Amino acid sequence: MPRCSSFSTALSLVVIGFLDGASLLWATDYYLTLGGGYAPHGNQASLEANVLFLEQVLVEHGVAKQWHTILFADGDDPEPDLQYSVPENGATGPATQVLQRIFRPRSRSQGAVAYRNHHIDPVAGKLHPRAVREQLAALREAIREGDRLVIYVTAHGSRGSREQPLNTTIDCWSDRRIEAQELERWLRDLPSTCSVVMVMAQCYCGGFAYTMFRDLEPANGLAQPLRVGFFAQRYDRPAAGCRPDIGNDQEFSSFFWGAMVGRTRNGTVLPHADLNDDGRVSFAEAYAIAVVHADTIDVPLRTSDVFLRSFSFIPGYFVDWERTWRPDAMAEDVAGSSNEQDTNNEDRGRCHVGENREPFNMSGPLSALLQHTSTVNAQAIEGLCQRLGIDSQHATIESILEAEANLRDRFEQQRAAAMRRGRGRSAWRIRRTLRQEILDRWPELADADTWPENPLLSEADQPKLLSEIENLPSWEEFHDLELRRDREREERVSSELQLVKFERLRFLIESVVLERNFLQTAQGEQMDWFQRIVALENSTL
Repeated sequence: MPRCSSFSTALSLVVIGFLDGASLLWATDYYLTLGGGYAPHGNQASLEANVLFLEQVLVEHGVAKQWHTILFADGDDPEPDLQYSVPENGATGPATQVLQRIFRPRSRSQGAVAYRNHHIDPVAGKLHPRAVREQLAALREAIREGDRLVIYVTAHGSRGSREQPLNTTIDCWSDRRIEAQELERWLRDLPSTCSVVMVMAQCYCGGFAYTMFRDLEPANGLAQPLRVGFFAQRYDRPAAGCRPDIGNDQEFSSFFWGAMVGRTRNGTVLPHADLNDDGRVSFAEAYAIAVVHADTIDVPLRTSDVFLRSFSFIPGYFVDWERTWRPDAMAEDVAGSSNEQDTNNEDRGRCHVGENREPFNMSGPLSALLQHTSTVNAQAIEGLCQRLGIDSQHATIESILEAEANLRDRFEQQRAAAMRRGRGRSAWRIRRTLRQEILDRWPELADADTWPENPLLSEADQPKLLSEIENLPSWEEFHDLELRRDREREERVSSELQLVKFERLRFLIESVVLERNFLQTAQGEQMDWFQRIVALENSTL
């Protein structure tokens, strides 16, 4: 039973161990979901679907629905606040589809939408900074030693400022925002003996990984209570998802929570997620499943990845997206770049790892590296290699870096060529000419809003009209243009998704190398910090 009957957040009794593993105690889990958009037009149905899916996951793990506190969009306001996709009027016929591509070329990706009230029930309130603070204040009174708070965010997010790029945001209803620095300060009010696990899927959410540090600054040390997280995307990139059409569930949340129950939000069966065969699926294992199997533009990360990028180093190698601050003893070791070799860099590295132990580099056989990391990391790396067609037993780290660089060059060339063709007058001329031929023959098609009522586009007459359009002088040229564009678009999407998998693979390899160097150099407090972070990441629902 809840310790505080007036507190609205879910309580679920679970057995967890202290992070030092010394003993087992009954502890309480609290679940707080922050979901939805900033306005009806930015509150897509996929955000609602994510929340409903988490409710299913929690129920399957023994957490009753009424024990889960949710702040979503406009709360219990009955006015329509959710955007969902609907079929376009008359857009199902073959002739209408062709006319859409000729007269409304952008509508292919946009589609038609409508609005309704969300279906989250019960909902504790609107997604608003004040409501979040009130919930955290209630938690402060309820939480006891050893308890845990799980915060899930499926919302929109914005970049940080140029001066504070890591201070990204959760975008709330009525265009309010919660900055990473604000959330970090609010979490300090919780008892220091509890712990916090965050799962965030909004754009630019990687900035919130730094809430493990006071004021987001590694130099200030870990904030209390201990908080870890799993984030869909880096601090400087938008994330996948936020669609009015819920038929596509290729997004971080679907795979992360789906790993806990063996299926995605839409029911796609996922691979076995208990990677270390200990009889449970940890947060870290769910993260690994999402990293390997989600076909999105995201490059997910964990707090341990950020911690290592703040306190470790790779000699002679610039770790992409790293904090500028480092402990003084390591500052010079991370200043170099793979393109700007410093002949003294390796010597500086040796002084940190002892006389007989050299630091590890981004080089050598991948198989050797995999022998010195956790089962979860090793299986995630091997899984990505398999999806990229890389033989992990014979590949070298150098060959992987080279393959990524080559693919990036090809992708940039594809994108540049597409932009040049898109700006050219030939494509515009072909479309304009065909459009005019259609209007000369059927002037009543000029107003697309009247198409649903136009007799020409009745279901029975669609094939006849399409045949006549295909006999127009400019049709063949237009058709060839569209086929080429579709093919090139598919190639670019495929290349981008493959490139993202390479980025994920490199990111994981960097983390393993950083961890090996950290374990050779760290002492005292920093080592304790890292061990506590990893232990909490490896906990489960």
